[in-house]
Amino acid sequence: MLLLETQGDLTVIGAVSNEKEFSEPESSIIETAPPLVETRFADEARQLVLVDVTEERKKLLDLGARKLRQFCKERQIQGYSTVYNRKKLDGLVDFLIAQQVTSAQVVEFVEMLA
Repeated sequence: MLLLETQGDLTVIGAVSNEKEFSEPESSIIETAPPLVETRFADEARQLVLVDVTEERKKLLDLGARKLRQFCKERQIQGYSTVYNRKKLDGLVDFLIAQQVTSAQVVEFVEMLA
């Protein structure tokens, strides 16, 4: 059911609902929610990984532009092509380090494709 109300120069449209929709108490909704399940992956995601940036940068440079660009394209990392077009391989490597991509991830991806 719609309710029209005029307030000065404005006409306000409101909806009036049956109370039956809201009659179920909130506690029963919460009780029917599925329990959260923690996985091993959730624990791994919480770990802080420290990386030697200088060494990681060298490893990423050694992989080459083609592999890095293919990795970015397949993983749908946004903005990599703009960085590559402006700053070439050095810029792309810095961009990937800022995105917390490691050479191990790229190598794993390349091996998966082979």
